[in-house]
Amino acid sequence: MKKYLFLTLAMVLAFTLAACGGGQGDQNSEPEITEPEHEHAWTEANYQEPEICTECGETGDGPIPPGFLSSGFSLSSHNTQYDYKTATYLDINVETIGQVTLTDVRIIEGDDKREAKEGYEWQIAQIKIELGDAAANQYGTRTRELIGLDYYDFNLDDTANDFEEIGSDEAEESYTVNFYGVDYEVECYSDTLRGEWVGNSPNAVYNLEMEYSFLVPVGYDGVLIAVYNAGNFTEGADEVPLEDLLDQDTLWFRLK
Repeated sequence: MKKYLFLTLAMVLAFTLAACGGGQGDQNSEPEITEPEHEHAWTEANYQEPEICTECGETGDGPIPPGFLSSGFSLSSHNTQYDYKTATYLDINVETIGQVTLTDVRIIEGDDKREAKEGYEWQIAQIKIELGDAAANQYGTRTRELIGLDYYDFNLDDTANDFEEIGSDEAEESYTVNFYGVDYEVECYSDTLRGEWVGNSPNAVYNLEMEYSFLVPVGYDGVLIAVYNAGNFTEGADEVPLEDLLDQDTLWFRLK
């Protein structure tokens, strides 16, 4: 009788272990749930920001590199005097060497001359040119500047016709820039503050002071001014790509 009870208990115990799966690790197991893969909804990259997923905020490719960085040119500093080589007035084949300085850079909302505009600011700067060597005294001087250039959307295949040539007392031009993916119209003006010879030949110095004003979206930092050799600008040069018009002696100033 005792033997029978022992065998019965043993069978019950074995059945119980079998019913439990034979191990403790399976007692709390749950089926694995696979989350569906997230599909990014990307915004378009621009010059200031990379692609951004509107669903999760992850960033992708970008920002777009500024075009000026691949041009092979370099920027000049504010309030620093640079040598400036240009053709003389009477003989385009004779060069004079003077000095150029970008100075008095400032940002304002508006003033008596410049009307304020919501979401915009005025960026203003002066360029001072002095030419007074023997060639300048004998043959006179000529200068060339370009405005309307964009540090970001910069293309050497463009021509001078696409920009504003400064040759009068006041020039007005408008162009479009892309800032944080939004197109803005920019207005630019130039005024001749001074243009005169000081002293007597052969030691006279020609002083030219130009003021440039740009109405740009607040915070925009892509305004460029180029000062280049007037000897490069011959008949039909306004149709020549910038790559052929502007050489390595060109001075490039970025206002901000």
